[in-house]
Amino acid sequence: MKKFLAIVLAMLMVLSVCTACSKSGGDNGEITLTWYVPGDKYPDTALVVEELNKITMEKIGCKIDLQFIDTGSFQERMNMNMASNSDYDLTFVGYLNQFEPAASKGGLMQLDELLKLAPGITETIPEYIRNSGVYMGKTYAIPNMQITAYALAATTPKEYADAFKKATGKDVTTFTNSLQYEDYMEFVKANYPGVYPMRTSYGMGSFRSQDEGWDAKDPFFRTPLNGGSFYQLYKDSENKKFKVINGFKEEELTHARMRADKLHEYFKKGWIRQDIDSVLDEEAELKQKKYALWYGTYKPGMDGEASNRYGWETVSTRISSVSIGSASATMVGIGANCKHPEEAIKFIELMNTDKEAYNLVCFGIEGKHYNKVGDERIELVEGSGYNPNASWKFGNQFNAYRLPGQPDDVWEQTIEFNNLGYEMSKVNPDVTTLGFTFNQEDIKSTVTKVSEIDNKYMAKKHGSKDPATYWDQMLAEADAAGNQIIIDEYQKQLDAFFEEHPEKLAEIVW
Repeated sequence: MKKFLAIVLAMLMVLSVCTACSKSGGDNGEITLTWYVPGDKYPDTALVVEELNKITMEKIGCKIDLQFIDTGSFQERMNMNMASNSDYDLTFVGYLNQFEPAASKGGLMQLDELLKLAPGITETIPEYIRNSGVYMGKTYAIPNMQITAYALAATTPKEYADAFKKATGKDVTTFTNSLQYEDYMEFVKANYPGVYPMRTSYGMGSFRSQDEGWDAKDPFFRTPLNGGSFYQLYKDSENKKFKVINGFKEEELTHARMRADKLHEYFKKGWIRQDIDSVLDEEAELKQKKYALWYGTYKPGMDGEASNRYGWETVSTRISSVSIGSASATMVGIGANCKHPEEAIKFIELMNTDKEAYNLVCFGIEGKHYNKVGDERIELVEGSGYNPNASWKFGNQFNAYRLPGQPDDVWEQTIEFNNLGYEMSKVNPDVTTLGFTFNQEDIKSTVTKVSEIDNKYMAKKHGSKDPATYWDQMLAEADAAGNQIIIDEYQKQLDAFFEEHPEKLAEIVW
């Protein structure tokens, strides 16, 4: 019966996909592009799309069928679309619908020739950001313009941070590294029963400092990549090359074991919830202010966004140096079998250049879903029928209206931050911004096996067990699963890329 129901469900999903794709031809000769985006469904989506289509019909001669797909099933849905050679038109690509598998399996259309029809894309999005959508030298996705520079931020509820300052005189906004929060976590444990002092979402990557870098003097904070995988990239300045290493074995470079030991120390002190290994979703408790400290990606105006999301104020502090990051987590692609690629690329251009169309998709209809309180500032209507609250999903975020709590110059600050990250990329580069993409296709099964080992030992991320009891066994299992095969293949591809593009190495400050 279970197998029968699974087959029926699969058939219904494929049918729904085909039904959606059949709209691509439109009625009465009209072109309608189907656009898949992860997120909740909203009662007023049809009203918003109706207004959007007035703009798209006038400017690019087609209509849009915006379909929000539940986040939990988006990856599976797009896998089915690609496997069935569906002629869908536009899709979100990134942290869901992952880029490398989508491009390597032929699920996305190659866009380099189409980009000539949409100059607004290349004029708006710098090359180093567009490179995140390049696979094997060809463009298959367009990154959404938003923050691309990377730094780690520590965030606390303002209520707890203010109480800590009143009691100790210490201001968390002046902290410059993770270790300075230890007194704060002990204060929370002593004064707020039922509140977890620290959330471990960043695991060993939680230990950072504004002073870190490729040549950091304090080795505890020196981390070429986040310490969450068995292979990492190391900048070998002496030999002027990039070296792929086992980040958990090269202790003098990444200090992974020291980080794991530190997390376990926090766990023993009760700063990390004791049932962490069985927790699947922390979002509800986060909204209830049951976490006193968590880590995330820093960006200007982030506390205003958090206030809108949670209904209470946060205090966020940058605690790492700035580097460049890949923009591959939030992109848009055109389906490989799209019947109207010219209209599709022009729609992507529209979402990057047309403020009216973009803000309509982001925030809905003025007077119904939001009210303007300034030329570029809005307030959302509480309980309205349309509120994606994710302008980074749709296009050029620098065209978005400002929300309550965001500074008037939030996008100017973000652009300045991106520029700083780009300058730092000459010293602390992310190879994806140089145009390199690791092709895992030939060793996919090995990557899967090693990833399973990585996920098996979640204690290293949670701090729930003493690394002395599992560390050597974990490394042995990763070796047996073929981690060296991954390292060798990554190194081979990286060396070939720089041999073909020696000018990329010349840009780097060694």
